[in-house]
Amino acid sequence: MCDRQIMAIERAQRRIERLLDQIDEAEASGNWPEVKNLAGDVLDVDVENVDEVSHLRASRRGTRYHPCIRHATVN
Repeated sequence: MCDRQIMAIERAQRRIERLLDQIDEAEASGNWPEVKNLAGDVLDVDVENVDEVSHLRASRRGTRYHPCIRHATVN
């Protein structure tokens, strides 16, 4: 693997780590639409990220049952 490829992988990993931190914050505050959006962003970078599938499922449950965001829709 060349230096360029290693740098690209490291950059993607740092981006995923930042997104995961943002997901944790959104989840803690009950911002389920944001959890869904951020989890989708992680999957755009790492399509095989199993944890983000769980976050997407949790965001669907949270959006359906959270009293403040019942009007929101999740696909």
